[in-house]
Amino acid sequence: MKATGSATYFARGRNSFVLVMTGLVASILLAGCGGGAATTENPLTQAPPPGTAAYAGPAARDPDVLRFQQEFWANVKTADRCGNCHNESVGQLPTFARNDDVNLAYDEALTVVDATSLLCRASSKKSAAATTAGTPTRRAVPRS
Repeated sequence: MKATGSATYFARGRNSFVLVMTGLVASILLAGCGGGAATTENPLTQAPPPGTAAYAGPAARDPDVLRFQQEFWANVKTADRCGNCHNESVGQLPTFARNDDVNLAYDEALTVVDATSLLCRASSKKSAAATTAGTPTRRAVPRS
């Protein structure tokens, strides 16, 4: 049996309704994606902590100095730590937290701590010798 005139009319009407509703929903979704308020950059409300600037001095001269720079110096150079006094500006000895040259800071650190204990780079022979002697070696530094 063929569909009668009224059944065809309702089928076309339902298809038209679905198309209209799909178009309406699509336009609402697309309208929600665009526009909006303009974005602005948030202002800096406080200054970065002192001493956090990137190191601009000479490169580490050898792997020991590089290890010192990464493991120790980077943690103590800031003004809220040792770098407040033990730097090239204030000059409290030893100046192991100086910001101008990590090589000089390493040399200063060696005046109070032996490199084998500072960088843990002692060979097994040296470690055994230090263990049998009792304590790790330390250099005496005259106090002023």
